Amino acid sequence: MDLSVHLLGWYSLLCDTPPNSAEIYVANVTGGTNNIYEYSINGGAWQTTKSFSNLRPGTYIVRVRNKVAAGQPFCEWSKTLQVDAPYSQADHQW
Repeated sequence: MDLSVHLLGWYSLLCDTPPNSAEIYVANVTGGTNNIYEYSINGGAWQTTKSFSNLRPGTYIVRVRNKVAAGQPFCEWSKTLQVDAPYSQADHQW
């Protein structure tokens, strides 16, 4: 069974926001071999929480997989995201 991630979001940073305060949040994960999922960013350790906080602007690879017993087959999904540098409101025409 395929693993499906329907939404992956992140926050834009305003100019007065500290540069390491972006967050990536994974939502609406379905499918795979069970309903137990793990999340990883940039090849780091797998975790059970869906969010990654205190991120600086840059490129991130987010991975989602089924949590299964060692040696068991699992489904995995990945996506590359870009967290942009902070912007000032003067940069945007409202």
